[in-house]
Amino acid sequence: MTYTLGHLTGTLRAGGSTDFDLYVDAGSTVALAQQARVSYDFDGNGTVDRTETYRYFATDPVPGWERYGATAAGLQSSTGGPLANLSNGTVRIEVWPALGSAPAQLRTGATQSQGNASVLRLPFD
Repeated sequence: MTYTLGHLTGTLRAGGSTDFDLYVDAGSTVALAQQARVSYDFDGNGTVDRTETYRYFATDPVPGWERYGATAAGLQSSTGGPLANLSNGTVRIEVWPALGSAPAQLRTGATQSQGNASVLRLPFD
C-alpha cells in the first residue's frame, strides 16, 4: 500500500524524526512480516530527497491488530540528505510484505477514539 501527502509546508522541528504507529493483522498466518518506507520530496519538484526504510515487523499468527512502530522497529537505512523544511513538499509512506506471501491487513480510516488507529507523525511544525 502506498499513501502520498502533497503540497505540504512546514518547518523541521529541532531534533525531530519520523515516527509512525501502523496497525497490521496477518490473521492466523505464520511467518509474515510487514515493512515500511517513508520518502520525502522537500520542495515538491518530483525528486525524492530522503528515503527512510524501517526494519520489518514480524506478525504473530493470532488474529487481531498488532502495532508496528517506527521506534520499536528501528531505522534500517536512510538515503539522501538530512531532513529539511517542507516547501510545497510531498511525503510518501509505503508498506509491503517483507516476508511471506499471504495477505495481511493494514488498518486505515480508524479514529483515535476507535483505538488502533494507524498514524504517521511528521517532524514539522
